[in-house]
Amino acid sequence: MSARVIIERKVMKGKENEALSILRELRIAAMHRKGYFCGETMRARDDPSTFVVLGIWQQPEDWERWQNNPERRKLVGELEKLLVRPEKVSVYLSVSF
Repeated sequence: MSARVIIERKVMKGKENEALSILRELRIAAMHRKGYFCGETMRARDDPSTFVVLGIWQQPEDWERWQNNPERRKLVGELEKLLVRPEKVSVYLSVSF
C-alpha cells in the first residue's frame, strides 16, 4: 500500500529562495532513501510564500523512517526557522477498487 505525503509550509516573506534551497536538499536526500518513489514541490499561485510538497512512498513505513531520519530532522530544523507557522503533514494511503 503506497503512501502519499503532503506537506504544506508557509514561509516568511523574503525567505522563499532560502526555503527553496533547503527543500531541494530535502528532495535530493529523500531520493536516496528506501521506498521513495517520486515527489513534487509546488508553490501557491496566489501566495508564493506557500509551498506544498507531495512525496510518494512505496510503504507508509518508508515515509516514517525518512520522517525520523537525523539528516531530514536537521534540514527540517533549518527550514522551520523560516516558517510563519508549523508545517502541516498529511499522509494518505492508496485505495484499491
